[in-house]
Amino acid sequence: MERKKKIIIATTTSLIFILSAMAPMFIIKANTDQADWYKTVSGVLNNDYYALYPYNEKSLTIGFSKFGEMVDPTTGTGLNYSGKDPFANEGVNMIYWLQGWFIDIRYVHRTYGARHIWAMATFADMVSYGGDWINNATDPYGEPHGGRKCSGSAITEPIKVLYDGPRRFVALLVTHINDTTYDSSWPVVDVMFTIIFNKVKKEVIILKDVKLKIDAKILETPVNVQFSNRGEWDLGPSPDWKSYAHFYHQELRTCFGANWHLSKNITREYHYVDVTFYGNTLTLPEDTPKTGYYFGYPVAQGSEYVYVNDVWMRPGTDYNINYETGTITFTQSWPENTKVEVYYKLYKHCYKNEQDNIIALPNEYDLAQIISRDMDVVGFSAFWPVLSDYTVDGWDRALEPLYNVSEPDMLPVGTGEPDIPFVIGEWDFLLDYDVGTPNWGDQFRGVTVYGVTDRWNGEDAQHDCRNVVDKEVQYQLDEIFNPWDLQQAVTKNTRRHVWIEDVVNLNSVTLPEKPFRLTTWDAYNSFAERVLLNGTLLKPTRAGGADYTVTVDSNGYGTISFPEPVTGHLKILYSTNTTYTNNNNIYFTTSDHQAFSKTGVSFTYSNPTWGDSGPLEDPLGVTYRYTIESFAFKVSNTTSLSGGEHFSLVGTSDWYAEHIKVFKENSAILRAYWIGGYSNNKWIATGTGNNINITITEFILDVNVTPPEKTDVHIDWIHLDADYNVTALYDATNNYWNVTINITVTGQGLKSNQLYIEHIPGRYEWTVVGNHSRALDSTGAALVSAAFKNKQVEIGVSGLDMSDITWGPKIPYLLSNLSYSTWRVGGPAWTNWYDCIGRLALRDDWCTTWPVSSANIISVGGPAADLVTEYFNEFTEAFQIYGVVPPLTDSNLVDSTFALTCWSKNSYKVEFSNGQQTKGYAVIATYEDLNGTVGLVIYGWTGQDTYYASKWFHEEGIYELQEFPSCVTSIILEIDYTVHNPTFENGGITIVECLGPISETLVENVKGGIHPDP
Repeated sequence: MERKKKIIIATTTSLIFILSAMAPMFIIKANTDQADWYKTVSGVLNNDYYALYPYNEKSLTIGFSKFGEMVDPTTGTGLNYSGKDPFANEGVNMIYWLQGWFIDIRYVHRTYGARHIWAMATFADMVSYGGDWINNATDPYGEPHGGRKCSGSAITEPIKVLYDGPRRFVALLVTHINDTTYDSSWPVVDVMFTIIFNKVKKEVIILKDVKLKIDAKILETPVNVQFSNRGEWDLGPSPDWKSYAHFYHQELRTCFGANWHLSKNITREYHYVDVTFYGNTLTLPEDTPKTGYYFGYPVAQGSEYVYVNDVWMRPGTDYNINYETGTITFTQSWPENTKVEVYYKLYKHCYKNEQDNIIALPNEYDLAQIISRDMDVVGFSAFWPVLSDYTVDGWDRALEPLYNVSEPDMLPVGTGEPDIPFVIGEWDFLLDYDVGTPNWGDQFRGVTVYGVTDRWNGEDAQHDCRNVVDKEVQYQLDEIFNPWDLQQAVTKNTRRHVWIEDVVNLNSVTLPEKPFRLTTWDAYNSFAERVLLNGTLLKPTRAGGADYTVTVDSNGYGTISFPEPVTGHLKILYSTNTTYTNNNNIYFTTSDHQAFSKTGVSFTYSNPTWGDSGPLEDPLGVTYRYTIESFAFKVSNTTSLSGGEHFSLVGTSDWYAEHIKVFKENSAILRAYWIGGYSNNKWIATGTGNNINITITEFILDVNVTPPEKTDVHIDWIHLDADYNVTALYDATNNYWNVTINITVTGQGLKSNQLYIEHIPGRYEWTVVGNHSRALDSTGAALVSAAFKNKQVEIGVSGLDMSDITWGPKIPYLLSNLSYSTWRVGGPAWTNWYDCIGRLALRDDWCTTWPVSSANIISVGGPAADLVTEYFNEFTEAFQIYGVVPPLTDSNLVDSTFALTCWSKNSYKVEFSNGQQTKGYAVIATYEDLNGTVGLVIYGWTGQDTYYASKWFHEEGIYELQEFPSCVTSIILEIDYTVHNPTFENGGITIVECLGPISETLVENVKGGIHPDP
């Protein structure tokens, strides 16, 4: 195999030099291919309205085939970014356009016994390219040549376009894989690809579902599958297209884990061969040593396929296996030099701290990063769930599954890395109809994200001795694998502001709102500031620019400073934080003297005259005043003292409280009260005597809290630790005791010595309804706004989607008028606010006082009634398809609420009976766009649905969603009006879908769920 690898690379490299000059002749359609087998979709970022995006506004264009390959030979497009295309490189012969997938399947047929079939769709096989399926093939590498082969039979349906909007494209690709023997053929699995291309992004998401289709009556065992992504990356510069490549395996975190999948564990396929076997017992090998991550016993039940001298052995008849130990015992003894061959799966373990556990599907994803040798662009393939096998150097096994691949094989070191990467990412899994099987189901979902961006700080160890994920790659992936979700949306914890002024020779500006949010400028979901001078986005020094710097003072005020004075129209959009943690100690010291006889048997120390800490204002504007109201103690048995008598008292007392709300225009006193005998008090007496007794009789500490002006404050918790140190020395001349008291109030926190943690309300700057909506949308908006106020989230101002030039020309509105007529047949005929391809765009700000783009917006009412909802409808995982959106292949989706990432692609339509609505549907979804604008949309198909969704959100939903798992970005509500009552107390509202960008999940065993394809 090593020789094959070297021959392949040498052949590829030598041909590239020859072919580069002849490139145009290769960008042609294969003779036997039909044009409708392929599709190219262009991105629109280059001319869109995302001036605040921190990276270059350049578009990605994708091409794909109906077979699931990222290649369109009719346009010469695969993954084209600024002329760089790793999958359809015009300088490379199309016989090397290897990109696609491979599946290997084993199962037991009740009549035919053990069956093995495979299929590949890789567009090319290094000898030929294109063409329809070559069925009943015997060798992926052999004749007849072509990139689409199946050992059984494969049939691919036409491309089905599910949605093609101005900013989003969705298509479904389905291939049926059948087993064949003699004159019979039967289905085994369907391979279903969902292409999700957000046209303003630099990546494409592909949901890769493998669905069990074999008749359960003929299936005897689970179906053993190896399914892999694979492709050659010709990303580098002409003429040799070289790149650097590195695989990041289980290094990147995501909020998607086992609860988003039917397969709950990671397995790996192994192939054991012994041609000198004898006897009747063997033990299948597992990984050694057992340290860190490794694959080991038990053997996955039903995954083994045992052959002796190439004859399949039936389990239970010809052998028995102990899955826990991997031991196979044959029912007969075999002579020397018997060939034994076993395919089997092992579970992934984690051995750590002397604990050995089979790991559940982890909250991680894998990434192959490819950097062009000219360090110009970065390509990437991201995979979820984490892979069983992976490599960037897959030339040896370009057209076959991966077996027995150890970690060192998958991560080449030194000079072993290929000049032209061949990336393989493989998932090994089982499929079964048995609902009682806990580890797998009848459908598997793998997700691949392909993309190309400019290179910023991405690095590879072969170039610079270190591997670094490029920051724009990370931005693109974070939006998918760690998205802004509903949990964050209902616990909104920032506020957005705008500062606008025409300036002349300005050196710096200190912004009026605090505490300024100083965070990573070019990361997703950071809500960092944006500074624009005469409409041009400036780049700060902390992000590698030189246009300005930011400093934040101790009071939380942020200052923007320019290296040279600036003149022109200056706009600064910025966020303020709403949480604060105080780690500062508070000190009290007092000296006093008390006239107590040293010869008495006891005395009680009375309270001195204390000062207080003075008003202490924190960056949120909350004022704290700490005051000692009382400190008294009793001293007994003083007769034991003699000579230069003195005593000391050292101790500590704790006080704790949480979830205290102080309303605006009010104040509150939090009293920490300790009394003698409290268990945490400790005292030590020193002197010539040792029988003195000291008891705290009273200790009162008051904390006066005043909120900032016009804002409530919520003290999440306050934990005070008062450490006191008292010394007393007897003054014989004056016959009194000199007393010195030092008290230090510190915090006790889980992570550090935190005095208190507090927050003021976050804010949605806007609540929006449609200019042409009905009044019932406004009633829904009132309920939604009230829900946030109840939860201590502020609402800034209300507005319309577009201007009401007749009745309210001065009322704020959020959309830019792009002066083009409606693009949607059957859509709203009353608006011309689209651009020429049907896009809507948000305004920059309103009246220079409220931000719009980059702000936080609640939109109530459906996309047909509220165009701000329609703007976000292009991005959310639950969305409405209404009217006719050409070219829509699946007409069943028209006029429905579509669950994009549902495993069965559920769509929901309202129902009526005798003119009355009996069932309705509503969406609650959130999204953060490239400008950093947060949208929370709440709407139904009918206005009635919108009202009851808003009512549910007000009374229950906002509290449920704050406890929802991360990654849930959209939910769909089903409203059953047949059980309707004013509060739906007897049921009637059900969460039928809980969706994220790549999958769906079940919440609390009754909400949403994973819905396998029928």
